[in-house]
Amino acid sequence: MKFYKNKKSLLCISIAVLIIITFIGRYWYLHPTHYKYSDRFIIGKSVSQIVERYGEFDRVVYTDESKTMISWGGYVIQPERVGFFGTSYPKYYSISFEDGKAVSVSIEVGGWGG
Repeated sequence: MKFYKNKKSLLCISIAVLIIITFIGRYWYLHPTHYKYSDRFIIGKSVSQIVERYGEFDRVVYTDESKTMISWGGYVIQPERVGFFGTSYPKYYSISFEDGKAVSVSIEVGGWGG
C-alpha cells in the first residue's frame, strides 16, 4: 500500500469507482439494445408516447391501407457508409407493434424488416 499515502484516499477512490459502476450498470440495464433508445421505456408504450420522446419514425409499415394502425416502425442508427475498402450496411432500430402497443425491439442490419 505504498502507492496510497493514507486510507482516506483509498476510500475516496473506492467510493468513486462504485458510483461509476452503479451508473454504468443502470444505463446498460435501461438501454440493452442501443444506447440512444431505452428498451424498457419503449416496450408497452403506444406509438404517440414513443414519437413524443424520440421523434417521428424514419420508416413506418402499416397494417392496413388506410394507414391508421402501425405494425412496425424504426429509426436509422447508422447510415450506409461507402469507403475505399467497400460499403458497410446500414443499421436500424426497429420496433414491432401489436394492438397499438410496442411488443419488441431489435437491431436490423442491411435493410428494413417488416
